[in-house]
Amino acid sequence: ATINFGDPAPTITPVYPDGVSPIAGVTCAIYSGSPYDATTLVTGTPVPGTYIIRCTGPASTTIDGALTFLQYTSGTLTVAKTPLTITAASASKNYGSTKTFAGSEYTVTGTLQPGDAITSVTLTSAGAPQSSSVGSYSITPSAAAGTGLSNYQITYVPGTLDVIKANTVTVTAVDYSFRRLSTPDPLTYQATGFINGESFATTGNSAPTCKAYDGTDTEVSVTSTMLVGSYAIKCSGATAPNYNLVAVDGTLLV
Repeated sequence: ATINFGDPAPTITPVYPDGVSPIAGVTCAIYSGSPYDATTLVTGTPVPGTYIIRCTGPASTTIDGALTFLQYTSGTLTVAKTPLTITAASASKNYGSTKTFAGSEYTVTGTLQPGDAITSVTLTSAGAPQSSSVGSYSITPSAAAGTGLSNYQITYVPGTLDVIKANTVTVTAVDYSFRRLSTPDPLTYQATGFINGESFATTGNSAPTCKAYDGTDTEVSVTSTMLVGSYAIKCSGATAPNYNLVAVDGTLLV
């Protein structure tokens, strides 16, 4: 027979050969100890392990008018570890921050017996460090600590840590003017909103390109011979996967 930890020790009923009625004085019990010592009775809620089921009684009895000697055969009771599932709680953090786990961010599915408890769980995630890029990462639970946990078969289920964009980088085209027939400087931009010393030069990012556009939103080359007037400066093409990007146009006066 097999039961889970937490189940009460079963009542053992002797099994007789076909055609044989129950015999007075035969009793069965569960014992621990190896080899069987007939002294250590198991009652209540046994811990996981293997136990001996032993029946005892008279050495002989009369069956159908004939003296019959009795032979008793032992059985086995297996107490299995009770299943528990520990699931890491999902969470989120802003890009550029560090996620610290307290060890209490989990749920438990299953029944803990009185006196048994889970006090903490180790939680780790590749998304926890400050440098982790925007995206989704697994939160891995392990190494549950507490009382009486050796009596349980623990399954760990990961959660999800979402690293989200929380910072906006504003790319502002720098206003510029020059006299016609003089040599213009390259159009430039200013970027604000980067954190942790990052910039468009940081690996994975790329800088925008700034260009001039006329009133019909047609790109025009910035040269010494361009017509006098006012033009919009627009900067585009920037990439910074961990940030929200906002572009602000500038003005070119010739």
